[in-house]
Amino acid sequence: MADHFILTILGLFYLGCAIGPVRSQDVQITELCNRLNDPDIVQCSDGEWPQHPIYFSSNIKTIRFSNIVFQLKETAKIEPLPATLTSLRELDFNYGLTYVNQTGALLPTFPLQRLTENINRSKIAKLSFSDVRLPRISQEFLAGFTGLEELTLFRCNIKGIMANAFESLRTLTTNPVSGVVEARSVFRDLTLSRNFELKLFPWEVLTYVSSSLKSVLLSFCPDLTEITFTPIESGNVTYSPMNKLEDVAIHDNPYLSALPEGALARGNGTGIVGAGNGTLYIEFIGNGNQCDGCALKSLIAWAAELPDVTTANRRKLRADCRVDCKDTLFGVVPPQAGWPIEAENSTFWAEFQAQQPAICNASVVKPCAAEYDPPVTTPRTTHRPSTPFVPTDSGPKSSSMARIPSGSGGLICLLSILLALWSIGKLA
Repeated sequence: MADHFILTILGLFYLGCAIGPVRSQDVQITELCNRLNDPDIVQCSDGEWPQHPIYFSSNIKTIRFSNIVFQLKETAKIEPLPATLTSLRELDFNYGLTYVNQTGALLPTFPLQRLTENINRSKIAKLSFSDVRLPRISQEFLAGFTGLEELTLFRCNIKGIMANAFESLRTLTTNPVSGVVEARSVFRDLTLSRNFELKLFPWEVLTYVSSSLKSVLLSFCPDLTEITFTPIESGNVTYSPMNKLEDVAIHDNPYLSALPEGALARGNGTGIVGAGNGTLYIEFIGNGNQCDGCALKSLIAWAAELPDVTTANRRKLRADCRVDCKDTLFGVVPPQAGWPIEAENSTFWAEFQAQQPAICNASVVKPCAAEYDPPVTTPRTTHRPSTPFVPTDSGPKSSSMARIPSGSGGLICLLSILLALWSIGKLA
């Protein structure tokens, strides 16, 4: 009887310890990738990306990367994500990611195309890069991502964005009635924040996604001096106005003075027009524009263009300027100037415009910050200090120890061990 009881306890012990490993092996990339509490999300971190075929289950929707080295080998390229990821919708690339050659030297790009060559890129709805070195955003970088809806570029030390970078996000269709070739997209939200060394943003890059664009955030870029606008060569392709655009926030860029007038004018794929069934909100605050200049003239004229509050394209503007640059780098706007604290509608700006001098001082073009020093061009350290994993001849530095069962399986295993020891002690 005692022997039978001990065998039963040992059986429970085996079962309890087996549950943990089964739960943790849904993603089979050894020590590198693990499921989080949400079964649809996988975290890959702390190691060198494998050079051999890898496996993910088909129900995974999000993969997050951090502290990973993608290294080219003499006999093999970086192993791409497998085609089994048929449900994948989101890729998050976070801090500590490096791309190096055979000798370990940093490469001036990121292997997004190679990493995603086996999956259906058109199904990826969200790409997020945070603290990832991306010196240049080009058309090739986003090739194939025609289903992309959101793009976040946060602290990526971007030095340049090509004017055609978003051309890969469009699809072309021929109108069966008119025969006109029309550009269509599903891209909605662009977030570009805290990117040191970015000096210029080409507004025309948004033309390629004009039919679907809803939100643009451009903030805290300390070297940004200019937003440019040069109409693209569209050929026989027609781009719709930005009728769905609802929110443009451009703030806290100390060397930036103005939004180009061309970006506000109606045209083929251009013009911040506003949502047809809602309110378009533009925020242009905390930048370097001086109150004596003409930087906000076109923006105020745009806001005041539709004073009828019943119009479908209602507009709201929140804007400010900088005074007393010699005394206060970011002085407050004088109350007597009538500048609002919150966003105001077109009627307010029409009245405000009527009260301002008809001729502004066009010679005042320097942002306040430029009165003190030139933009910083040396690379800055990222906000999150981290030591990326570096491969060595002895192999990965990530832990090679067997994983301790986690979750409820680990608890059952521990309880089973304690129960077995207690029972054996009682019988003795």
